[in-house]
Amino acid sequence: MGNTQALQACVDAVRKRGVVVQVGLHAGEAPVNWFNVVYKDIDLRGSWAYEAQMWPRVMRLIASGQIPARKIVTRTVTLDNVIVEGFDALLDPAGTHLKILIDLRG
Repeated sequence: MGNTQALQACVDAVRKRGVVVQVGLHAGEAPVNWFNVVYKDIDLRGSWAYEAQMWPRVMRLIASGQIPARKIVTRTVTLDNVIVEGFDALLDPAGTHLKILIDLRG
């Protein structure tokens, strides 16, 4: 589950006539400023998951630095703390996390 504020951040950041794709579902409703969607003529789409053939390209883009993946990860937690520091943190409406990784070594 993601941070519901991330969808609005995408709507705010996308260029005029851009496309925002929401992948997956939030635990509750995700508020969106519909004025920005209409004013910027944004195409807002939903998608259940990524296509499998997309991953090799995504990994190449991350490896080359074209996608700054490290900037998206806002916290890393251990498996022992994943409920409180991971899932609960992402579900917190006042939270600031975008992606939380689970470190399976600790």
